[in-house]
Amino acid sequence: MFKFVKGCKIKNSEGLKEGYTIEENSIRSNVEANKILKLMKDFVNMQDKNSALFLFIEVPCSVDDENVIKKPSLTKPGILEETHNDVYYLDGIPQPVANKILMGASDILINDGMVVFGIGNHFTGDEIGKYKYNELFLYFKDDIKDYENIFIKNKIEKDDDLISPWDLISKTNPGECNRYTNDNGMDIHDLIKTFEDSFEEFYKAEKRES
Repeated sequence: MFKFVKGCKIKNSEGLKEGYTIEENSIRSNVEANKILKLMKDFVNMQDKNSALFLFIEVPCSVDDENVIKKPSLTKPGILEETHNDVYYLDGIPQPVANKILMGASDILINDGMVVFGIGNHFTGDEIGKYKYNELFLYFKDDIKDYENIFIKNKIEKDDDLISPWDLISKTNPGECNRYTNDNGMDIHDLIKTFEDSFEEFYKAEKRES
C-alpha cells in the first residue's frame, strides 16, 4: 500500500504507486513519505555550491484572515467566501543552510497535508516541490541535466502512464488533507514564526487564492 505523509490520505488508494514521468520542463512523481526528504536533499546537493537557493512555503490562511459568510454550528461547518494561501519565501540560501533547514523543518513541512513547500535555484530557475498527496514536481528551466538520476538512485521507476492521486479522488472516494502537529506540539504556524525570528530574509510574498 502506498505510504502517504501523516497529514494526507485517500479512502481507497488502490492503484497508486511510486513512479515518475517526464513532462515538458518538469518531472512529475508520486513519492512515498519516507523518501521525500532524501529526494529534496539530493536536489539541493546537485546545485552548484556557490548558487543562491530559495525556500518557498505555501500555507492555508487562518479562518481569522478569511471572509466568513456563515459561522460553523455544532452540526454544520462554516462557509467561507473564498479560501487563500499565504506564500512565504526565504531567499539567498547557501547550499549548507538549505540542507540544515531541510533537516530541521522537514518533519512538519513534509507531514502537514495542507502545506506546499520546495527549494529552488535563483540562477537556473530549477526547483523541486512537495505538493498534496505526496506529489513531487521537479521543474527544470532549460535542461533536465542529471535530475532523472535522483529518482533512479532512490529506486523510483519511470512510468509514462503514471496515475496521479487526483485521478483517484472523487465524491465516492474522497481525499483528506489535515494539519500536522509534531511530538513537541509544534505545527506549521509555529514553524513560520521560528523562520520569522531566525531569518531576516524570510518574508510573506503574497496571499493567493487556493
